[in-house]
Amino acid sequence: EGKAYILTAAHVVDEDQENIEIYLQSLQNQGKSTKLDNEQGIPAKIVAYSERPKNVNENAGNPDKKDLALLELTPNSFQMEQIKRRGYVQIAPPDFKIKEGDRAVFVGCPQGNFYVRGCQIYKINTNVGTDSLLIDNDPYPGQSGGGLFVNGTLCTLLRTAKLL
Repeated sequence: EGKAYILTAAHVVDEDQENIEIYLQSLQNQGKSTKLDNEQGIPAKIVAYSERPKNVNENAGNPDKKDLALLELTPNSFQMEQIKRRGYVQIAPPDFKIKEGDRAVFVGCPQGNFYVRGCQIYKINTNVGTDSLLIDNDPYPGQSGGGLFVNGTLCTLLRTAKLL
């Protein structure tokens, strides 16, 4: 047993939410989550939370609103082995170079179905959070909180709703 962490979008959890369960990508059916395999969820709690900005101007004026949440998982020994089998991702360091026009992929799991889609970055914003990179291929509803990767490195998280 041990701990594992997930970085996601804050708007997919409530700041005071308790009894969170996390489901992994199924190893039996790569396109589904373990919830659809009727496996037990992994207990999690929120350890860091930065709420979602109401609009893009609010984020520019308030650097504390990044739409990010860090969840701490407390898996049993079987679940920890399952997490280890799936591996982990590297989060982009501050000096990681991304350019407009770079190819990327994003992942998400709407309604328990695992999706990976390609895209191209067409705008880079200076703010930090789920609206830092704009892409040419909209995520499906329910993919919020999933990752956007450039060369296998996590660069930002998805938010499917448009900022007004």
